[in-house]
Amino acid sequence: MEDFNWTDGMGAYTYYNFDEDTYHDEHGLLYNAYVIEDSSGICPINWHVPTDEEWKTLEIYLGMSDTQVNSTGWRGTDEGYKLKDIDFNGSNSSGFTALASGYRNFPSLEFDNFGEVVYLWVSSIPSSNENHYWTRVLNYGSPQINRSSHHKYHGFPIRCVQDQ
Repeated sequence: MEDFNWTDGMGAYTYYNFDEDTYHDEHGLLYNAYVIEDSSGICPINWHVPTDEEWKTLEIYLGMSDTQVNSTGWRGTDEGYKLKDIDFNGSNSSGFTALASGYRNFPSLEFDNFGEVVYLWVSSIPSSNENHYWTRVLNYGSPQINRSSHHKYHGFPIRCVQDQ
């Protein structure tokens, strides 16, 4: 998985602005969504990329209503605030410690919004488009959580969850 494979339908990763020294320790890597499909697995043994249903379970636990959790766009009240790190304009009361890692855009493949936003890949594909995966988005200026889908060639972080 290397950057030069970014749009060839294989798993790839990079650091924000290709700068490993600055972003590795705290913010980690940005991945295209093909890493979710890669048989070598992006997560450690006994861990996995969360599904859309697992994200909904977390969102309900944090206080989102059943109606809100099934909609798209910005949803909820302060659930995103509970997930974001204090330096990312949140309380981190959930212990999730989301960081504003920015993203790699598609089709330009440029990097954008470091310090402002984080998109997190979800392992579920929306029924309407097989070239997309669900994501969750947290923004510096919003206490809510965005549920949307994005093309597999975008570059977003991945958070793994432990198998049950």
